[in-house]
Amino acid sequence: GDYIAATLAGSLPEQDDVKKSSQWGVLRHELQKKIRHKPVRKLLEEAPEVMTSLAPCFMMSPLSVAQYLSPHQALFDVVIFDEASQITVWDAVGSIARGQQVIVAGDPKQMPPTNFFVRSDDDPDGDIDAEGDLESILDEMLGASIPRRTLNLHYRSRKESLIAFSNARYYDNELITFPAPNVAERGVRLVRPDGFYARGKARHNEGEAKAIVNEVLRRLTHPDPAIHKLSIGVVTFNSEQQNLIENLLDEARSKQPEIEWAFSREHTIEPVFVKNLETVQGDERDVILFSVTYGPDQSGHVTMNFGPLNREGGERRLNVAMTRSRSEMLVFSTLSPEHIDLSRTQARAVADLKHFLEYAENGKSALGSAVFGSVGDFESPFEAAVARELRMKGWQVHPQVGVSAYRIDLGIVHPDQSGRYLAGIECDGAMYHSSAFARERDKIRQQVLEGLGWTLFRIWSTDWWTNKAGALEKVHNALCRHLEDDRRRQAERASITAPATDEESDKNQTDLPLDTPGREADFSSLATDEAGGKKTGDDDQEESEAGGEREIELVQRAIRSPSASTGHNRYIVARFDEPGLEPDPEAFYSDAYERRLSAMLDHVIDVEGPIHEDVLVRRIARHHGFQRAGRQVRDAVLNLAKRRRGKTQEKSGLFFWPKGTVKDRIVSARYEGRNGELLKIEYICVEELRAVNETLSSDGDAVAVSRALGIARLSQSARDRIENAIGQGMLFVTSGR
Repeated sequence: GDYIAATLAGSLPEQDDVKKSSQWGVLRHELQKKIRHKPVRKLLEEAPEVMTSLAPCFMMSPLSVAQYLSPHQALFDVVIFDEASQITVWDAVGSIARGQQVIVAGDPKQMPPTNFFVRSDDDPDGDIDAEGDLESILDEMLGASIPRRTLNLHYRSRKESLIAFSNARYYDNELITFPAPNVAERGVRLVRPDGFYARGKARHNEGEAKAIVNEVLRRLTHPDPAIHKLSIGVVTFNSEQQNLIENLLDEARSKQPEIEWAFSREHTIEPVFVKNLETVQGDERDVILFSVTYGPDQSGHVTMNFGPLNREGGERRLNVAMTRSRSEMLVFSTLSPEHIDLSRTQARAVADLKHFLEYAENGKSALGSAVFGSVGDFESPFEAAVARELRMKGWQVHPQVGVSAYRIDLGIVHPDQSGRYLAGIECDGAMYHSSAFARERDKIRQQVLEGLGWTLFRIWSTDWWTNKAGALEKVHNALCRHLEDDRRRQAERASITAPATDEESDKNQTDLPLDTPGREADFSSLATDEAGGKKTGDDDQEESEAGGEREIELVQRAIRSPSASTGHNRYIVARFDEPGLEPDPEAFYSDAYERRLSAMLDHVIDVEGPIHEDVLVRRIARHHGFQRAGRQVRDAVLNLAKRRRGKTQEKSGLFFWPKGTVKDRIVSARYEGRNGELLKIEYICVEELRAVNETLSSDGDAVAVSRALGIARLSQSARDRIENAIGQGMLFVTSGR
């Protein structure tokens, strides 16, 4: 890409060499003008070579092509249509006429051009469309027998069950999908909320809408980053259900501003969307929540009218809705498969909906065993020999793992988790030689499979036949090492989240001094005045205050300051699941509560510091269930925090630092694990921005730093802050302890 850009830039003339009468002169003159610029169409007509030199690729809609490009302009080398199934013939003809070659890309099993949502007075339920679907340029090309090439590798679905229904129902099992190593997880699940379909004007299902909104909120506020980081999309059967869900989400966002990041393109590349069947083609998300909408009405009666599915070609809409997800799909439906009486309708899409609901409810058994699991035999004697020898080494081996044309030759079952594969073994047998191109075989497939979580090992047949013992020992040792590494990683994850055992606690108390980070404390003897524990008199006040400080120190656990002490590049959000951190909103402003609030502040700052004052206040407010952090809450938190921990002042506000770190200003480059408000550049201190720059060796590149942090769009103010932090030294003064 850099070479192409440099080559194109090298062909541009110097400004001093440009003649006023030339096309370059026309453009320079237009750039110098303040007013009365030429219309775009006129400028493109007068300087066509200049515009194509500066922009060799034009990305335009068919309407923009007709509006801005003169029919007399020089032809483009090639015109490419994407999502051609939704482009009408008359819209496409003008674009085709402006190119020497044309490539039309699209899926005839997906959405055609349509005017479905135009209702008539005779159709209050919107179930009939007199005009029908329109013919697309893709249909015209297929009908004209233009040479075609089928692209059958499917990369979107990270679980084969997400595409299995469409593959079996619409693509004759010709799509080549890639298996995931965790076979226990189902990609498609059915959720049955309480509710009914409001026929007539409303045309929505409030029960399904509320259940979907609750699921969105649950995921966005989930403490596990693996869940709340997944992007979400909502698909509905009609626009009325779409509007209802959007309204409910708007109401929830006003009450919970902390989830706003998930709906803004400034904070995430893929914000939450809510779309109907007619507008969702081309979109994808990690998790799709599908509202069937139609179902029994308030009296329990079910009509056989399912909106767009009753029409000719309705199955194409259903196929689009079912194939938007990468990781998981939840089908919310008050409609049961048994409610659909196929004797009352001839629409193929309605029958497909019935079978899809059965599939979402029962899993692979609804499709039949023919398209699932191992084929029960090996592709070649070579694979059988390898599997036999590996089994003799103690490994459990499954042949031909997958559900479509592409399968992992041998899957090694994880000894500790029966529903998960430890690794895959690829042999250069029939599957290996089935690919026509070496790049597709050795690079693309491996990248996709590793992206799904596979660890792959390869055994060459030539090595096997010349030195079977050596080849077997090599792969066996590799599997053993990988198993040890995997067990170690699992143990490390468990040690971060799991509390220590009593035996470990006793050992830590014996071997470590009181203020050592990582010490496990015995909380059975802790008592606080506000909790009704041991009382202290005036004579014991000094001892009581010392005891209170000791109590606060005991609350600091192994997670006290993982970012400052371990050098990890992951931002860890403080959790309040330690003893002594339980909230008491009613006692928040009392003097007796200061000790417990101090423990909370120390905990949050030592885990997340350097942390911006706004983030600290919100952490404490949310922990206490406050809907908003008003001035009183803010003052109480910050006044106490200033006495507890060191701080630095920047233009964006105060940053509080973990105990003992503010003087040295040492902080890890925590560019992983950030989301929501943590992605605001103003909430990242200058030392941490410098640390990210140094870790990445980005040489002061603000874009590289922002991308590492997970910021999709870099505003000018954010760019200025990063560049100032990296290039202009200290932006703050120091105070505090």
